[in-house]
Amino acid sequence: MPGGGPLMQRKRHQVSTVPDFSYPTQLSCRLMAEQAARVARDCYDIGELQDIVQLYGGYTNLSFKVITRTAGGFQKYFLRIYRQGTPIEHICFEHSLVEHIVDRGGHMVAALIRTRDGANFVRRPIPNPNSSGELLYAMFAFIGGEDKYSWTCNHLSREEYIYSGRMLAELHRCAAGFDPGELTSMHRPISERLVTLPVEFAHCAEQTRQSCFDRYFLKNLEDMAAVAEKIHNRLVAASNLPIMGIHGDFHPGNQKYNLNRVIGVFDFDRACYDFRLFDVALAVIYFCCCWEKKMDGNLWLRKADLFLRAYQKRAAQWPAPGPLNREEIETFSPLLTAAALSLIRWATVEAYYLERENCPDQEYLFYLKHNVRLVRWLEHNRGRVENMLRKALA
Repeated sequence: MPGGGPLMQRKRHQVSTVPDFSYPTQLSCRLMAEQAARVARDCYDIGELQDIVQLYGGYTNLSFKVITRTAGGFQKYFLRIYRQGTPIEHICFEHSLVEHIVDRGGHMVAALIRTRDGANFVRRPIPNPNSSGELLYAMFAFIGGEDKYSWTCNHLSREEYIYSGRMLAELHRCAAGFDPGELTSMHRPISERLVTLPVEFAHCAEQTRQSCFDRYFLKNLEDMAAVAEKIHNRLVAASNLPIMGIHGDFHPGNQKYNLNRVIGVFDFDRACYDFRLFDVALAVIYFCCCWEKKMDGNLWLRKADLFLRAYQKRAAQWPAPGPLNREEIETFSPLLTAAALSLIRWATVEAYYLERENCPDQEYLFYLKHNVRLVRWLEHNRGRVENMLRKALA
């Protein structure tokens, strides 16, 4: 799912076990910015605070660029305020995975900065007398480079497709061996999401009114639920798919670029413990699916081939997790459909029917239509897709 959000760069999490959320007002944003400055100054050993600037581009969390000064000069950091209600267990899972990646040489990700006391986050009461609860802050290194794309703006250069495929392989190499222990992500594995999707769709149908989104959803509900059941049955038969800590939202908008090269990856909000193949399949959907009107929902097979050849060649340089194995290649096509279904689930279960008041009808209808078209395109062009996969991953 698009971390940081699509089009308007907005994104909601799966929140089935999370309390009700509320979006911050302009006043509360200002109060939180003031509190963020105090947190940066009082809790972290990062130098003398010079400035703090809110970064726009997502509704899931509030983010700030923190500028400090040390004997070595000016330094930049990234401070995140997690959305109220985000489970602490999920935040710790995310942070643990990031630290594991960095420890294994994964300098493409923003390292977690621990507090003076060694904690991975800071708790503070919401700085508004009309609100209750607490906010959780976390500090990260700041990744330089250029923000060039989003998940709906994915016309990369040829070099950027190649570097993106390589970057995902390198990320997986550094994430290999991650043991979450008792830590759990709030995002369930894709196989679990698929098995409950028909029931969740039925629950959403009970909440429909007469919006354009509602009408389109109801029109396509039965078909999408049937596809979800078929794909789940196919995944049950796959027994040798490597499972690991994955990014879960690897798309063009979650990377930083410099001179046609990918130099950084960020936004691990949807990190989870799942099939390595799901991370790759979802990335192909994000990077290689057309959003233009006449071809909306079509997969760019040549770009997918380019991305996957780069991934497979780079992954083959290391023993773990290594290149995609035979069963992963054979299961890739249904995993692409599963990835598209996960985006339909995001648009419906996790967003529109959870907090309709914050999801403009036309905007979310745009996302829903795109991914329904994508599912149908994948099902109707399975032979072409499988032929591309065999050649790219040979």
